Amino acid sequence: MKTALVANAIIENHEIIHSKLLEYDSLIAVDNGLTHLDKMKLTPSLIVGDFDSVDTSLLEMYSHIDTLRFPVEKNETDLELAILEALKRGATKITGFCCLGKRVDHEMANLILLLKYADTLNFESERESVYVKNKSFSFSAKKGQIVSFFPFLSQIKNMCSKGLKWNIENKTLSENFVSISNVCIEEKIELTFSSGNLLMVVQHV
Repeated sequence: MKTALVANAIIENHEIIHSKLLEYDSLIAVDNGLTHLDKMKLTPSLIVGDFDSVDTSLLEMYSHIDTLRFPVEKNETDLELAILEALKRGATKITGFCCLGKRVDHEMANLILLLKYADTLNFESERESVYVKNKSFSFSAKKGQIVSFFPFLSQIKNMCSKGLKWNIENKTLSENFVSISNVCIEEKIELTFSSGNLLMVVQHV
């Protein structure tokens, strides 16, 4: 089951996000992400948060929707609580929308969640998709699509790629070497590395 989480960062084009959200089996509003869904006239199946940033009158409008309320002082962020609930409800793929681009501390915490739930979670915006992977993998691409790779909280050892304009040949990704704005020249991209956490940003065509 594909589940979309809608958080509280910036949406530049609600029409684009609206069309993407229609592809998901369920929608979860994460705290004031409810405001975004309300603007797009989409109803979530669940609302999760401590509700420190959402308007109380909006919550009352959606009082008929299943809601999980948490205290403001807690160990997990609202987004992670939504991820855990989505997994509990059978989600096999989780995409977070509006998770990046507002507060840097929240952004970094959310990127760490990409690592923690690497097998299931990715983030998406109007322009790009973001993943963190901790083992070799392949993915489908369109020719001409731009993709960038960064080490995340660790070096990437012995990285090799196939299907890129500038293939990576047994390199270590670190603060001294990253692959930014590479170009896909095949429809299947293969990436191998022996250790590390790889942050990948794929631009939409």
